[in-house]
Amino acid sequence: METQDILAKVKGVVANFAGLEPEDIGDDDAFMEDLELDSLSMMEIWVQIDMELKDHPVKIPNEELPGLKTIGQAVARIEQALAVGA
Repeated sequence: METQDILAKVKGVVANFAGLEPEDIGDDDAFMEDLELDSLSMMEIWVQIDMELKDHPVKIPNEELPGLKTIGQAVARIEQALAVGA
């Protein structure tokens, strides 16, 4: 899966929760500071991202999720998880 495809899926899910359009979300926007999402929303976002990537299962331990602060960090971690699973 290409980086741009992952980025588009992540931005689509985040936009839905943040009430924004995907194109209004920057690649390095911070979930909490820039997009004003709370920790509960973040858990829901990760569940939704997992569902969006169902053809490419991503195993990211829940304890790692708070450390992913930006869209870019999330995409990089998803890419890393996909590489390990490949």
